[in-house]
Amino acid sequence: MLTLTENQRTTLKIIQEIQQEASIDVVEDTQLAERTGVTANTVQSSLEALAEAGYVELEKVDALSGTRYLISLTEIGQAAV
Repeated sequence: MLTLTENQRTTLKIIQEIQQEASIDVVEDTQLAERTGVTANTVQSSLEALAEAGYVELEKVDALSGTRYLISLTEIGQAAV
């Protein structure tokens, strides 16, 4: 299992915060990018590592503006927060 960096742990916490604030299960990468102040591409790179380690599930969606990710925390991700 991946040892989380502080940035990765913060990313998981922010995903959970967005889910709780909006009463949703799935967060868009653009929401996460806006909250963290980085680009969606930067967020996507970070999310891929978290997904490979089992902390999040990603669903790729093709949009006019490019590929977008829908993000949900796994049980492992929820426990890490």
